[in-house]
Amino acid sequence: MIRLERSSVLISAVLCATLAPCVPLLAQFQNPITAAKDAYKKAKQQQQQQQQQQQQQAQPVQDGQKPPGNGSSSAASAGSSDTAAPWVPPGSAPVTTGAAASTAAAAAAAVKLDPSKLPDVLGVHLGMTATEALAAAHKAYPDDMFVEMKDNGWPTNPKPDNGFNVHSRAAGNQKDFSMSFTAPPGEQKVWKVDRYTSKLHTNRNTLLAALRQKYGKEAFAWQGGDTTTNVRSDNQITAMLWLFDEQGNHVPMPASTVFPTRQSFEECTIVNHTDEPDMKTDADFANRLNPWCAAHFVAVIVQLSNLDIVENTYTYMMDIPLAARTARAGDAWLRDYANKVHQQDLQRSKENTPTL
Repeated sequence: MIRLERSSVLISAVLCATLAPCVPLLAQFQNPITAAKDAYKKAKQQQQQQQQQQQQQAQPVQDGQKPPGNGSSSAASAGSSDTAAPWVPPGSAPVTTGAAASTAAAAAAAVKLDPSKLPDVLGVHLGMTATEALAAAHKAYPDDMFVEMKDNGWPTNPKPDNGFNVHSRAAGNQKDFSMSFTAPPGEQKVWKVDRYTSKLHTNRNTLLAALRQKYGKEAFAWQGGDTTTNVRSDNQITAMLWLFDEQGNHVPMPASTVFPTRQSFEECTIVNHTDEPDMKTDADFANRLNPWCAAHFVAVIVQLSNLDIVENTYTYMMDIPLAARTARAGDAWLRDYANKVHQQDLQRSKENTPTL
């Protein structure tokens, strides 16, 4: 994995907002908080692009599966770790957060989740802490390689994790599993899971029955790429959707009118969806979401082939409301941090007498 230390980028952006030699004249009037945020976002995008360019495709799409993202990590090109603690806000950080960040963090923590009541994939439940999720994933994949995907651009230490990729040790190091964690300042929790299976060699009727036994009757099923038509015949199903609320109760499919753009639930999954670990730290993500999705979309989706014997599946589950709440909290924290750094630097600048 390509690791980029970007905290210096964030600090430099704040400093350059106040020092004339750093930037052209007009840029000196840019809001320093905005400059810091832009630098953080740009560095994060560059890191993601370099990861995708450097890393191999871990597993090809088979049996008509079409995962929503094209990013994947290679265990061979990333450092692996079998143990990792979740990010914990530093107890004696030199820069403390203010009212905006505290309010956003309190709002994110206001919804109490019971992971045991939320859906799971191989024992990894939505809402689990990073430590709990890693323990469950190690139990499910005791022989696999766990690749820690850190966000090295976070401006304080220790750095949080975007999540983990779990790769087979067999030739090709295909990706079996991945987990995405929520953003600080709160304790990191699982908001999304992706799982690939291969060589199942399972009768599709047996597979459908097992899925319904685990998750209940699906809220929606479809064939191919048509996510607007609810398929009734098991012989035609190539994908299934289960919807829940954040208490773990099944909920029905809403009317198509709540999805004015795409006329289907894809409005919930299309926003920055990737099968890579993805820590949402930007309020723009939350603000772009369809309102129903931001408030309600807790889902499990399974894609499978239309053959009598199924070899490969792709499963992903997500708690979009959890990701949206914590993205807003993370965004507020980063803005507040940048503002405090700027204020400290401004104070130091007043104490620095220039030589003229």
